[in-house]
Amino acid sequence: MHNLSEELYNERKHNIQPWLAINSEHDSDQQITIRSLLRIKANADISENSYVAADANIFTSRFHLGEGSWIASGAIIRGDIYIDSYCSVNPYAHIAGKVRIGAGCRIASLASIYGFNHGHSRTDLYIKDQPSTSEGVYLGDDVWVGANAVILDGVKIGSHCIIAAGAVVTKSFPPYSIIGGNPAKRIKDRRKYPLASFHLEDKKSGLKYHFDMTFNSLISCHDGLYIRGWALHPELNNLIVKTKLESTTLSINKERPDVVRTFFQTDDDKKLYLKCGFEHTLQLSDTYSIFIETPEKMIHIADIILDEMVNDEPK
Repeated sequence: MHNLSEELYNERKHNIQPWLAINSEHDSDQQITIRSLLRIKANADISENSYVAADANIFTSRFHLGEGSWIASGAIIRGDIYIDSYCSVNPYAHIAGKVRIGAGCRIASLASIYGFNHGHSRTDLYIKDQPSTSEGVYLGDDVWVGANAVILDGVKIGSHCIIAAGAVVTKSFPPYSIIGGNPAKRIKDRRKYPLASFHLEDKKSGLKYHFDMTFNSLISCHDGLYIRGWALHPELNNLIVKTKLESTTLSINKERPDVVRTFFQTDDDKKLYLKCGFEHTLQLSDTYSIFIETPEKMIHIADIILDEMVNDEPK
């Protein structure tokens, strides 16, 4: 350590903490060299705004690293590996065999993911002399794999799961699971119940609007239905949601001036619109009817309709 220079110190810091290096001009030149070498030696397809530490160990038959993802110092990547966008592989993690990792995943330090297994069906041969098998490991989007966790071949992990530090995962788990133990078990669901699924039914009013929320899949409605979005109309006064029990005005919010009406002009239309942003949590209902209120009339633009309700977490 007595020969440690400032340049070497900064290089090590970036290799261990790649998020500090992604926008560094010094590292960008180095990254061009690393990407070029891995393209030839490791059959790699690495996005330009991703980052691979200079001392990461990548010895793959095929490798994809998506946009904004990074591989930290000491990580071992070998086999047929696909890592989607905005993922992180932290120091000394080990990913081997056939592994597919979805977007936004976090692989903590010293975690191990093995998409292969040694053959061991025969007892008259050494295990080393029996052919390996590979079902592969599949991680959905937004999965967090904790430090020292181990995931074995054949496992499929649904999106939005958390795998606790030190867990040994030998079987598959559904989305939103919190997983821990050896062998790993499903501890609980991340979502707050009840869960509900809704779909959007357009009323063909011809008006422009958008809902920034999830449709056609189960979402947590513990506190009610959270809706958010915007609508456009030249003479828009308010946006109103009606259910069987109540009528709610969404566009007026004195504490949140960013969700009140503003002027807006679309690129393909010279007409000046009023843009009404809305954001609110409503009591659960079978149907929410969405109206735009103008000085002259109410215009029915859409319905949000309940498809499915799950009240209790499965045991």
